[in-house]
Amino acid sequence: DNPSATRELVHLMQTDPVRVFVDVPQTYATSIKIGETADVYRAEDPANVFHGKVTRTANAIDPNTRTLLTQIDVPNPDDALRPGMYLQVTFKTNQSSHLVLIPSAALYTRSDGQQEVAILNSENTVHYQKVQLGRDFGAEVEVVAGLEGGENIIVHPGDALEEGQNAVPMPAPK
Repeated sequence: DNPSATRELVHLMQTDPVRVFVDVPQTYATSIKIGETADVYRAEDPANVFHGKVTRTANAIDPNTRTLLTQIDVPNPDDALRPGMYLQVTFKTNQSSHLVLIPSAALYTRSDGQQEVAILNSENTVHYQKVQLGRDFGAEVEVVAGLEGGENIIVHPGDALEEGQNAVPMPAPK
């Protein structure tokens, strides 16, 4: 009817395998490798897990969202997954570094935005260690770089606690 508007006569769609696109946060982008497995499921039915493989990535971080666009191909012979669905994805990566969880109250943010954790060393002196954060769980945050795990961290360090200052350790509350 309208010669200026182009409309398709037929729209073909392949749903087996279904392509799932995920924006992976920058923190985990270097862990994503082509060929790795990923589990895909709907939030409404978490017990029904579909196993897929990473087939490609954008190979660049989006400067606006700080994420890596990643494609996962998932076998879908029964059409249980439909185009346009929101899905949850869990990657099975061989990440060489381990993650450390710390209380959010242990974070100290400098005026330049750098985040640090106050550590009490073996001589009971304070040292501020720069950290790189992963996910924020509210009461706890994930540290992906800067801590090895097992350090004595200071919760609620406050502004008066200075680098090199002596401190008395207290046992953690039970």
